[in-house]
Amino acid sequence: MERIRMNKKSTDRKRKKGKPLNFREVSGGILSHSKYEKLKEFVAHGHVSCYEHSLRVARLCDRMARQIPVRWDYRSLIRGALLHDYYLYDWHAPGRSFRWHGFRHPAIASRLARRDFHLNDRECDMIRSHMFPLTLFSLPKSREAWLLVLADKVAAMEETLDGWKKRFGGAGVTHKKNG
Repeated sequence: MERIRMNKKSTDRKRKKGKPLNFREVSGGILSHSKYEKLKEFVAHGHVSCYEHSLRVARLCDRMARQIPVRWDYRSLIRGALLHDYYLYDWHAPGRSFRWHGFRHPAIASRLARRDFHLNDRECDMIRSHMFPLTLFSLPKSREAWLLVLADKVAAMEETLDGWKKRFGGAGVTHKKNG
């Protein structure tokens, strides 16, 4: 039995009542957006682009939400996860002052995502609070935001360890493919 149902606040009028959303339906409009494609140009962790990282985090949120038997605002969960690092700059660039990137990029990403996409309050909160506890005063306010915090940490750690293992030798973190 499918556990994920749309929250009433984000109901699509064309959707039949009770039919669950799927990842492709929710992510399509964002992934095909020309400005979102720019995330491919920026590095998130190791050699992983912001685009790849955000997609990995969103898919991880999807898998985790399907395993936890609570009601999720699935649309907000996936959209917030895809847009959590939508800051559109290279924080690794030499000569630029991005040393506070970890603290500042959630607010920048939230502002830019709100400008380019129609976000609800939950999605904005998810983006602003995804670096908790680093951004101590941006406490996640929803279960979707807390799930994003966790998924982002897991994905970032995997990507960083993969980068280290490739740099210093080793096979990297392996992922099991679900059938």
